[in-house]
Amino acid sequence: MTTPDPDPSPFAGAGVPTQPPRRRKGPGWRRFTWVILVVNVLFLVEFIGTVVAASHQTYSCSELLGIRYCTPTTADANRVHVVIAVIVLWVAVDVILGVLWMVTRGRECPVCGRRVRRGDVICGSCGHDFRITA
Repeated sequence: MTTPDPDPSPFAGAGVPTQPPRRRKGPGWRRFTWVILVVNVLFLVEFIGTVVAASHQTYSCSELLGIRYCTPTTADANRVHVVIAVIVLWVAVDVILGVLWMVTRGRECPVCGRRVRRGDVICGSCGHDFRITA
């Protein structure tokens, strides 16, 4: 005499895990989100270093009839161009990474609303089969 299972899973034997998915520690971001965060921190450090280096202005001074004349050197104009180039490169890299992040996002399960990785045919949360709705 067998006793019935007190809580039979409706997806038993269907290849769907009966355990809930494991929760990651931390904020639960995707790996690519962490890559974007690291790239932005590196650009921020580079930007701060470039601004600090560009803020040290050098002057070329000369004296004429007892009056001292000082003019900024031409290297200062080049430093401004370097700061602008760093900002433009930062924005370009962020746009590219943002587009890649959007393209590589998973799809949403129409039954439970959880994110499912592309290529998965069954939702790991509720067991919805995407092959049926495709």
